[in-house]
Amino acid sequence: MNVSVLPPKLVIVRLPIEQHDLAAVHLIRLFFYEKSRRFFSYTVTDEEVSLIMKQSSFGRIMNIPGVSSSPMIWRALRLTIGEQGGSVGKILSVLADFQYSIFYVSTATEDHILVKERELNGALDCLRRNLGLEVDEDSSDGDAAKPEERLVDVPTRHTPSPSFSDAESAGSPGNLRLERIPGEFFLHSIPASDIDRVMRSLIDILFIRPRCSAFLSFAAVDDQQYSLIVDRQTSTLLPGGTIQQWTALKVLGEWGWSETGLALALSKPLANIAPLYLSTFSRDFVIIETALADSACSALSAAGIDVI
Repeated sequence: MNVSVLPPKLVIVRLPIEQHDLAAVHLIRLFFYEKSRRFFSYTVTDEEVSLIMKQSSFGRIMNIPGVSSSPMIWRALRLTIGEQGGSVGKILSVLADFQYSIFYVSTATEDHILVKERELNGALDCLRRNLGLEVDEDSSDGDAAKPEERLVDVPTRHTPSPSFSDAESAGSPGNLRLERIPGEFFLHSIPASDIDRVMRSLIDILFIRPRCSAFLSFAAVDDQQYSLIVDRQTSTLLPGGTIQQWTALKVLGEWGWSETGLALALSKPLANIAPLYLSTFSRDFVIIETALADSACSALSAAGIDVI
């Protein structure tokens, strides 16, 4: 496995659902017309609109009423697993053991771990020493925020949960509970070269239909591929049809910005399932192929994690 540090400085943002229309023009520009070192993850649920975006782009929406952002800057580590599989679980274990809190973003083709920028060097040294991983670093600072693009500080993501608050509990299930999100979901991978052809459909999906769906996720890294998770009805609007069905699980409870071990606790029982993981401003999600969902839920239950 290889780990690459992506250049953009990232911020995690929460947008009130009622302000979604006000942000649409800015988000369309971000999603489809900003070409340089693209990185974004956009998730709509019945609770919120959550964005992981470049700090240098945050100024476009920071003055929208009710917008909140993480009180720290994040950097993304791209995990290249390869044909022989990899050691994602080992990476999560080491980071949890040394108390590094993370966000996790899976796309249709890649996995990314986000760590706080101020902890980046320590986390990389930790992975090198304990796993012998090769780390590719890009020191480019082309995405530094302009002075006026300050963060909108919020004290915590949620009130920290005691079950993951110390090293002894890192990676243990504690009081962890997951809830199935109703409906069927489908994963689409759209080459960047096809975006112009499907842009009208995507704008309809992202900014008109989201309120009708319990879950929608849209992400892109660099300029090669877009990843989209949508419900069955929405999936029919996209090329390629409904190829593979997925089940979405929402992690219940409240988790702080400095929590450790959550992704590890989920990944251990699901090591043979290969799910997608997605962190948002307020929640964490596990996306599992529906054909494997019953096996996954049984594995989680056997590990002491409730699925309701």
